[in-house]
Amino acid sequence: MRKIIAYILGTISLASLLLASGIKDIQGWEVIARPYFIVWFVALVVAVILYNWNSIRRVTYPARTCLSAWLYDHNIVKTKFGRSTYRVYVYYGKSYSKFYEVVQDAFDRYLAEVKEV
Repeated sequence: MRKIIAYILGTISLASLLLASGIKDIQGWEVIARPYFIVWFVALVVAVILYNWNSIRRVTYPARTCLSAWLYDHNIVKTKFGRSTYRVYVYYGKSYSKFYEVVQDAFDRYLAEVKEV
């Protein structure tokens, strides 16, 4: 479903760009073409995000988990999730790079399991 919406938004983005480029060479064409360029940019960004959703999550989820452990370690935010992530971080030798890799590997296994269902 997400990819279908991404394709639709990509088509809207392309159509908007084609309409903007078809404006005749007149004075003040920027004002006329601005809404088309805005629609082109917004639709393109949303389409790229939707199409690459799991690739983006593959990077951001482990980063958010490491950030949560760091915030708990520095007594900035004390939450149950932060405590859990900090305990895993300590288990892997207080190495954020190792912790990041472990969480990313777990996320990859989760995606593989979800795709099999």
